[in-house]
Amino acid sequence: MKSLLLNKEGTLEPLKPTNGTHFTLDELKKALDCEMIEVIYLNETDNIMIGDEEGRLKDDYVINPIATKIYQESWNTRNDIVGDVILCPSSMLR
Repeated sequence: MKSLLLNKEGTLEPLKPTNGTHFTLDELKKALDCEMIEVIYLNETDNIMIGDEEGRLKDDYVINPIATKIYQESWNTRNDIVGDVILCPSSMLR
């Protein structure tokens, strides 16, 4: 699987690490426009989502429809995910 940026507007964009194998912390912060990242584990898969740790603290946060659907289906929950999120194999985060 390649990595995707799941935009809060409901669109998908391919996202590739600069070095071709894994993201640096600076790349993740820049792509998500945040200061702290959060790793969101998905059930029964090696894929993860990476989001803004402080996303819910922002006054104008937006629920991400695609990331929320993936998370809810993975964990059979009603919790939602906010902001832009990167979906990728866990090996792309070191």
